Amino acid sequence: MALTQTKFKSVAAKLFAKAKAGNLTQLVTFATQGGTDPVTGATTDGASDTVDVVREDYQANEIDGSIVMQGDFKLLAEFDSFVNLDPRSSGITATVDGVDVRLMDAQKDAADAVWTLQMRKL
Repeated sequence: MALTQTKFKSVAAKLFAKAKAGNLTQLVTFATQGGTDPVTGATTDGASDTVDVVREDYQANEIDGSIVMQGDFKLLAEFDSFVNLDPRSSGITATVDGVDVRLMDAQKDAADAVWTLQMRKL
C-alpha cells in the first residue's frame, strides 16, 4: 500500500497524541517581536503560536561546531500546529525548560507532517 501525504500526517498526529498522553510533550510558545517598518514607519505587531513539541537532543556526530553547536537541541512539532508564524521566519524566540532560546532553523519533512526545529540558547 502506498503511503500518501494524508497517511503520513495521520501517523504523525497519532504519534504526537501518544507522546502527549505519555507526558512526552510540552507546550512551547514561539513568538516574534513587533517593530517599526523602516520604509513606512508603521508599527507592526508581533505574532505567536503555542505548540505541543517533543524535545530531542542532537547526537554527538550531528554537532559540527558551526551549523549545529554544542547545547543546541531539536523540537519536533506537527506541521499544521503553526497558524500565526512560519517557523522558517527569522527572529523567533521561545522558552523551553525555563531557558530562553532562539529558533535557528526549521525543516519540514517531505510529507509536510512534522517540523524539525533547531533551537539555541540566547
